[in-house]
Amino acid sequence: HLQNPELKALVKGHGKWLTHLQMTPMIGAPSPKLQGCGYRWTAQHTKILQVLEISLRHDVKRQLLDLTRRNPLRLECLQEIILWDVGSNTTIEQLVALVTRAKKLRRLVLYDAELGENGDNITEHGSSLARILECKAKEAGNEIFLVQIKERKD
Repeated sequence: HLQNPELKALVKGHGKWLTHLQMTPMIGAPSPKLQGCGYRWTAQHTKILQVLEISLRHDVKRQLLDLTRRNPLRLECLQEIILWDVGSNTTIEQLVALVTRAKKLRRLVLYDAELGENGDNITEHGSSLARILECKAKEAGNEIFLVQIKERKD
């Protein structure tokens, strides 16, 4: 479990060269409590990230996927994004912006997805969301793109 101070040190010191940041939640353990600055520093300091796997459970200010921020997550190199605990802190609009702007993105995996203010569980209706995101990505010019919506297996 990488916590805020360690994550901040990692991305500040090695963010320019970091290509993979995979923080898979451990089975039976709570997700790392990253708070706002961990997400903000990840977005601000990673330059050539290709694979990002992270839990959004504690991104209450919606900082990681907010592409309108002054220093948003750089999407130019991202090929695979695996998001855990995709909850009310994430909106469908953020996901659409993500898949339309990340031109090299090949795969998006959403675990435990309950999007929006009312926490609609989309794993039941995930195929329609997956189709919407895949369609938006294709409209933006990304022909090779796959969305998977899954539930965590504890």
